[in-house]
Amino acid sequence: NVRMCRRSMLPKPPRAHYCSVTHRLVLNMDHYCPWVANTIGFYNRRFFLQLLLYSVLFLVYALAAISAQAPALARWVHSSHLPTSLPPGLVLAIVGVALGADALLLCSLAPFCAWHWKMALRNHTTIDGSRFPQYDLGARANLEQIFGARPSLWLLPIPCGGPLGNGVEWPTRECAPSDAAAGMTPDARRP
Repeated sequence: NVRMCRRSMLPKPPRAHYCSVTHRLVLNMDHYCPWVANTIGFYNRRFFLQLLLYSVLFLVYALAAISAQAPALARWVHSSHLPTSLPPGLVLAIVGVALGADALLLCSLAPFCAWHWKMALRNHTTIDGSRFPQYDLGARANLEQIFGARPSLWLLPIPCGGPLGNGVEWPTRECAPSDAAAGMTPDARRP
C-alpha cells in the first residue's frame, strides 16, 4: 500500500507533499515560506514557530521601549544637542514612521503567529488543515512531535534531538464520534 508521488516518483508517506517551489517531496509539509527561503516541514517547523514567536515578542518590546521614550526623545530632538544636520521635525517623522511600521508589522504578524501555534497545538498543517483529526494526540503530545520530548528545551533555537518520530510514520488516535459521523476513520488517508 505504498503511495507514490506523481511528480517526484518517490514513495509518498502520509502527510508528505511535493513542494513546487523547491521541487522536492517534504515530510509533514506545512508551506513554502519566502521569508526563510525554504519549505516548512518536519525538520524545521520547530524553528519556524520559534521565529514567529520571537519576532512578535521583539516587536512588542521595541514598540513598548520606543513608545515609553517618545516624550524624552521629542525633548532631546528639539534641544540644541542633536548630533545630526537633519531638521528636528524630520528626525521625529522618522521615529514616527518606525513606530508605525512596527505597529503594522505587529498587527499582521501576531495573528499569523497565533494561527500557526494553534495549528501546532492541534497537529494540523496549512496544507492539510483539520482534515485528519486522527493525528491530534493532545496539545503536549502534538508539541512533542514538533519540538522533541524535553519541554525545557522547546523555546531554545538550537537542535535538541529533533522532533519525535521519523516523519514517515505518524501515531494516531481513535476518532471521536463526531469525526466518525463526518466519515473520518482513524486510518483515513488522503487519496
